Amino acid sequence: MQVANSTSVRGAAGRTTDTLKTKGFITRTPINMKSTPLDRTRVYYQPGSIIEAGNIASLLGLDPDNDVYKMPTDLSAFDGVEEAHILIALGIDTASAE
Repeated sequence: MQVANSTSVRGAAGRTTDTLKTKGFITRTPINMKSTPLDRTRVYYQPGSIIEAGNIASLLGLDPDNDVYKMPTDLSAFDGVEEAHILIALGIDTASAE
């Protein structure tokens, strides 16, 4: 799993990564996104990981029915993305709430 920060809130991806680690998740290095900041955080998943993505969304205070998406095929907006079955793109809603 990897966390990406789409906002200008410094350290948001690192803090979320640390939170997930304390919950027992194995995480990759946090990264930034090169695109316009997202209003809402999105949890992306690879095939076979939708249940875990929904659980992570709930853990982060998100709505599993509206904030969980299939992994995009084009990951060029993510700076330094590694292969991960779950990718969390932090939006203004989550980053500013930390």
